[in-house]
Amino acid sequence: MDALGDEAADPDQAFQAQAAAGACLAALHTALVRWAEEDGRADLPGLIGRALAAVFGDDAPAP
Repeated sequence: MDALGDEAADPDQAFQAQAAAGACLAALHTALVRWAEEDGRADLPGLIGRALAAVFGDDAPAP
């Protein structure tokens, strides 16, 4: 998992990075499921932004 940080240098920071990456993937999955349920008619970037905001609040990246 070197891409998310060097666990040997700071295991707590590596854990936080892994948890944040997992949360991002879950948010993306949720947005994609909603988009598919609406037969692709929904604004996918908007759904992704809403899902990330639900997870990270004001710290969510802009779509």
